[in-house]
Parts: sequence; C-alpha cells; structure tokens
Amino acid sequence: MDNQLLKTEFYHQLKLGRIALKKNSFKVAFYHFENAHILCALSFNQDLSEWDVSNVSKCSSFSDETLDWSLPKPNLTCN
Repeated sequence: MDNQLLKTEFYHQLKLGRIALKKNSFKVAFYHFENAHILCALSFNQDLSEWDVSNVSKCSSFSDETLDWSLPKPNLTCN
C-alpha cells in the first residue's frame, strides 16, 4: 500500500472513530482508532537516531508493526 493510500485510509478511520464517539458507540470508536493507529505505524519511517531514550524502560514492541522502516532507529537498550 503506498503512502498516499495509507494516509487517506488513516484519516478515514479517524473520521469514522469520531462519528462513533458522537454516537457513544465506544467499541466501534475504539475499533476505528486502533485501525488508524496500525495504519500510522505501518507508514512510520523517520530518523530517530538523535532521540534521547536514556529514560526509556519499556520498549519491547517498539516498531513491531512498522514494515518499511529504513531510517536509523534510536539506540534502545531496554526490553
């Protein structure tokens, strides 16, 4: 899926989540917000090598859902 299609679907899922919240359909809203989160993670590809992660203590699933990350990640030593 190309980045423009991911971005379009991401915003679509956010919109559906907001509509569900207005109707107090919390399970449906959560479903759409979770889909948006996954879509965002799939397309995440930024240079994080300069991030200060010295205080990070839990990071076991950092970037697990990111498929095409080609840029430097932070130096994480936690588990």
